[in-house]
Amino acid sequence: MTESHPDYASWQWLPGRSLGPVRFGQPLGSLLDEHSLDLVEPPYPEADWETYVSPDGGQEIHVKCGVVDTVGCFRCLNYRGLNIIGLTVEEMYALLGHPSEILAPTEGGVPYEYDLHFASIYIENGVVASAICYGSDSSSDAD
Repeated sequence: MTESHPDYASWQWLPGRSLGPVRFGQPLGSLLDEHSLDLVEPPYPEADWETYVSPDGGQEIHVKCGVVDTVGCFRCLNYRGLNIIGLTVEEMYALLGHPSEILAPTEGGVPYEYDLHFASIYIENGVVASAICYGSDSSSDAD
């Protein structure tokens, strides 16, 4: 039997709804087997979520209470025919508009918050390095 893996780079992002077959708010269930996801250790013992990573390491699916909460993208985030990862800030502005807020730098880069797109885009050295996408019903820790 030949094992097939999905082409994660082809997953299209629908802001607030899904990334490829992964819908925000859906139970993890069959995603584990269908997409060969591996559970990884939490960053600290008190973490209230589980993280599953794609075999190519390009996506992390974060699960709270058994449902998909956010998806981290590190190699590819396709939107309107373009991979956002690797775009310059100017190219990102042309595609997404200006962010709702630019936050203080973190270990992962400078977070540009796109509230209307339900995403945090991380910039390093003037280019998009990664993104965290979430559903329109996800709660936010921001006040």
